[in-house]
Amino acid sequence: MTQEPATEQALRGPAPGQWLLEDERRRRRAYLGTQLVAFIAATSLLFVGEEQDVAVTIVRGAVAAFSAITGILLWSRVVGVRAMERALVAFVLVALAALIVRWRLDPAVNIHTLYWLAPGFVLSVLVCGRRVGLSLNLGLYGLLLAIGVSLSWASEPKPVGPLVNSLGLLAMAIALLHALGGRYEALLAARSSAASHELDANTDPLTGIANRRRLDAELVAAVDRARAIGRPLSVVSFDLDEFKGINDRFGHDAGDAVLIEVVARVRRVTRSRDLLGRWGGEEFLLVLDDCDEATGATIAEACRGAIAGDPVSGVGTITASFGVATLVDGEDCEGLLRRLDRRLYAAKSAGRNRVAAGEAADGGSDVCRGQASA
Repeated sequence: MTQEPATEQALRGPAPGQWLLEDERRRRRAYLGTQLVAFIAATSLLFVGEEQDVAVTIVRGAVAAFSAITGILLWSRVVGVRAMERALVAFVLVALAALIVRWRLDPAVNIHTLYWLAPGFVLSVLVCGRRVGLSLNLGLYGLLLAIGVSLSWASEPKPVGPLVNSLGLLAMAIALLHALGGRYEALLAARSSAASHELDANTDPLTGIANRRRLDAELVAAVDRARAIGRPLSVVSFDLDEFKGINDRFGHDAGDAVLIEVVARVRRVTRSRDLLGRWGGEEFLLVLDDCDEATGATIAEACRGAIAGDPVSGVGTITASFGVATLVDGEDCEGLLRRLDRRLYAAKSAGRNRVAAGEAADGGSDVCRGQASA
């Protein structure tokens, strides 16, 4: 499918309720970059000339392997971002716990590992949620505390001063994360609820496509965008022929099934960036960015053929009439829609199951494609 130009994407902005998908894409790209950096860093440190502790060497090798595997899985989309995040938190906490147990909290070699616990605690709360993250943090902190107590009873004196300071700071960090984690979850819930309400307000509940409210807003934005970029904008309107007879003969449930099937067929033959919406009843609208009238007519003809090509189960063959109009200099949305209505009427008047496009359509000349419905 054709990809939308970057400039138009920036002007269009995300569709209502799509911020979650955009957020996941950003996180995926961020994690791919992070895993690449981690792999390069860990691999490089494995081959430095200085003598390394065995535990450090093992952890660095594990980091390199983990980064390579998760990076490949993310790139190939075998795993989702959410699953990768949980795996990352688990790996970080296990690696830190292994180093802590190996060094028994000896500040002479372990003080940097204690510092790394802070981001580990934060990650656990952000990724796993406040309750699960708090449980993980308390479990790891309990391990630290147990080892610290065992050191205090050791016969050989240990420099536990820095250790006590670190444990105190980590305890404060856990308490702060517990408080802020609740606020963070509340903000996410509020944003998700707002996005859900926005999506419901802009979506046709039967077909799942844009409703009249969103089409009105998107059409105004599309006209402004076309003028700013200097690219053509075409709009296609189509109306199902004799749809009232379908409802009268087969019932409204069958009519609803026809509308859903028509939307599915049109989506299969339109471009990924084309906006399809329900204008009202059995009438639909296609907003075609960067599309001249000839291309718009070709897309409309593809839609007409897809709708009429195969009978709908339990109903029979369905046809639709199409009008196509392209924005001209000095024209506003109202003017564009008036010309579009005239062309749709021309297709209906010519016998239905037609595509009407071109200036001659406004005068009623023979500019229709397709064949009259039986």
